[in-house]
Amino acid sequence: MESTPQGKADEHALWPLYGTSSFAMRLEMVDSITFRTELDISETPSITFYHDTPTQGKPRQTTLKLLSSIKPTHYSAGFELTAPIMTGLFEVSAKVGFVNEENLKKLYGQGGYQKQKYDYEVGFKKQGNEILPILKLNTDLSYVSGKIIESKTPNGVSYALQTIKFGRDDYLTTIDGSVSAQGPKLISKLKFDIGGNKVDLDGSLGYNKGHFDTDVILKSDNIPSANGKFKYDVKYTEKSFGNDLILVWGKDITSKQNRIEWAQMADWSGENCKVKNEITLGYIDAGAKFNGEFGKKVLNLDASGNYKTSNAELKIDNKYSQKQPHDYETSFYAASNKKSIKIDMSRDIEGESSRVKNKVELSTGLKVELNGKISHKITYNDCDVSLQGTFVPGQKKEVTKVTYMVKNTQKGHDGSWKFLLVVMNSLLENQN
Repeated sequence: MESTPQGKADEHALWPLYGTSSFAMRLEMVDSITFRTELDISETPSITFYHDTPTQGKPRQTTLKLLSSIKPTHYSAGFELTAPIMTGLFEVSAKVGFVNEENLKKLYGQGGYQKQKYDYEVGFKKQGNEILPILKLNTDLSYVSGKIIESKTPNGVSYALQTIKFGRDDYLTTIDGSVSAQGPKLISKLKFDIGGNKVDLDGSLGYNKGHFDTDVILKSDNIPSANGKFKYDVKYTEKSFGNDLILVWGKDITSKQNRIEWAQMADWSGENCKVKNEITLGYIDAGAKFNGEFGKKVLNLDASGNYKTSNAELKIDNKYSQKQPHDYETSFYAASNKKSIKIDMSRDIEGESSRVKNKVELSTGLKVELNGKISHKITYNDCDVSLQGTFVPGQKKEVTKVTYMVKNTQKGHDGSWKFLLVVMNSLLENQN
């Protein structure tokens, strides 16, 4: 590209690249990266990926191999990675599998990091009615010895553990006892000896459609922390769910202090939804609950909470349109420590009128009550109202009673009210 500027030769450039100029660009592609994939469909299928830069003068090939086996008698999966790094060749591998043969069941894991190799196995081998456990931790020597005798029972099958020993030297654990299968439930009675410290375990584990439960009790005279109880029960259907948990620690499994209890339930199978939530924390002397039933015509709530000497409670029970449309029966109660309030209200429909009851009570002794009958139509020529009220301001206070009645018809009007005050067994009466 050339440009002939205007003006004298010794003038400064008016902008960058002003005047005669030229440029050149060159793009060169070199095939220096290769990718390759190999598929092996032998007894242990695998796929290997290769990445290399062959023209760089140094070995830079990276290899990733993925392998797996999905046979009825052997399931496995793993990988092998080899990659060059600045300090040398980096190698890492891992493989896990499960052997499911008739007389051999074991879960194994293998791995490698640089020149170190790892190999773990856990399972059992069956010989007749004897079962030999397998436990290998990165060595050809087994970390478990002893045997398990299998025998049939009227309700299922039983396994007797005869001096099963885990570990080595100072970390030796011995197990004796039995595990039996009774229908859908496993029952265990085991005795552990952990370096001279003994622990007894009695427990059960069961599962049936819609029901899972477990109950375990630990007892030990040598290990204080190995005492307690764990119980968990779960029940469920397509339209309900519930679980109960009990956790106790310490030698006294009936302790109210070293205890946690939790119960939960929800059932939406009917017209109403029922819920239950309760928890007890014995170690801090606290608890709470939230139970209820909720629906178009029912609202029931029972909630409370407590901590040491403090407590609060709330109860609501409301039923609507049970006998006749728009009738109701409602009860409300709330309390905190020694203070409380209670309200009761109801309405029954009798033909063209409603009979109502209303009462309020406080823990201080105050009481207000209003009951009566009220016609649904109240006009100048059609009215029928009859009310009785009671007012008590407190404990051992005077009682005030009021009665009011009015009735209007096409022929006339009739009304009256009555006031009655009871003071220390004496009466003051005013009537009109």
